Amino acid sequence: MKVLIAIPTYNEHDNIAPLLDSIIDENIDSDILFIDDNSQDNTQNAIKSYQEKNSNIKFINREKKMGVGTAHLKALE
Repeated sequence: MKVLIAIPTYNEHDNIAPLLDSIIDENIDSDILFIDDNSQDNTQNAIKSYQEKNSNIKFINREKKMGVGTAHLKALE
């Protein structure tokens, strides 16, 4: 069974690589969805660099900071 791992982000650039490396090392059949609240610290670039190597990584960029709760709801759409 494939699972969805939904990860809200805001200014998490330094955490993206360790987080993704950890998830990928678990070898779980999953899609990883990042919902970013328009980070200002290159979080988006860090995610996109992993996207180029992993087709199971998805990315939604929101135009403004809307909060973690609404990010989880967006993942369920």
